Formats: sequence, C-alpha cells, structure tokens
Amino acid sequence: MWSQIFERYLQHFGWDLVRYFLFAGIPYTIIYVLLKSQLFRFKIQQKFPEFYHMRREILFSLSSMLIFTFAGTCVFIFQKMDTHKFTPTFISIPLPILFFLFLLSSSFTMLISIGVTALCT
Repeated sequence: MWSQIFERYLQHFGWDLVRYFLFAGIPYTIIYVLLKSQLFRFKIQQKFPEFYHMRREILFSLSSMLIFTFAGTCVFIFQKMDTHKFTPTFISIPLPILFFLFLLSSSFTMLISIGVTALCT
C-alpha cells in the first residue's frame, strides 16, 4: 500500500510541476525574455528581479505544491481505507489514526516551510 501511496504522490507532484512550468514558465519567458524590450516601459517597477528573488519565489511555489500534493495523497489514503466520504461514517475512523494523520500533515508542512526558509537565506 505504501508503494502505491508514494507512486501516487510522485505522479500528482509531477503533474503539478508540469502545470506550474506551463502556466508560469511560458508567460515569464514571453514577457521577461522575448518581449523584454517592448514591454519595459509598461512595468511598474523598472528594476528586474534578481536571481535570488526569482529562486526564492520558485522554491516557495514548489513548497506549496509539495504541501497540496500531500493533501491530495491523504485523500487517496482515505479512499484506500474506504473512509473517503466525510459524512457521519467519518467518525468510524479510529481516533489514533486521525491524530496520527493530523500530526503527520502538520509536521510535513512545518518541515517543508523550514527547509524552504533555510534554502532562501
């Protein structure tokens, strides 16, 4: 079961990466690389971002994707446990499992945030 969960996590994260680079990378390339000289006069801030700032933004975006992919993976786990309907049957999940999933998601989010902050400083 854990290999299925890990495989599903990587699959979803991979699709998130593809969408991110399509919907963020293509407009960035068009606006900031190809049409830089034509659109320069329309910029609010005349200074272009430094590499450090762009790297920080990309890392924070990747950390958001990791966290939201983890949330989707938790839904997959609930489906595998046959408790994916959040109705009164949700109470049938043992409390220790719910507590463990809450701690796991909280610690995962905290570790990602700390790691990205450490990379950006």
